[in-house]
Amino acid sequence: MSFLSSLFKPQIRDIEEAEQATLRAFYAGFLAMGIGLIMILTVALMPVGLALMIVGGAILALNLMWLAIASRKNKIMKSCPRCHKPNSAYSQDRYFKCSACGFYVVLREP
Repeated sequence: MSFLSSLFKPQIRDIEEAEQATLRAFYAGFLAMGIGLIMILTVALMPVGLALMIVGGAILALNLMWLAIASRKNKIMKSCPRCHKPNSAYSQDRYFKCSACGFYVVLREP
């Protein structure tokens, strides 16, 4: 059950994870649009290709809206106490995972 909920609501804990998720969504949108464009060129597969173009365009549009909303969130820089690598994280989160060593850094106590 938790696996299915993680598919629909990803837990993004730092800026790098958000950038990776955005990049994967852009790839999926462009791939769907590219395959749809190729299918539109063949007359027999035009309805399926048009549907793929619409789905790919929707993925790209929603991704751009999410990116605009996420860029407005407050971000802070915090160094990992274990490896001393600076990480950027959202200020409303309670903790984040260090991108270098994997240590969970606490931003604020609950």
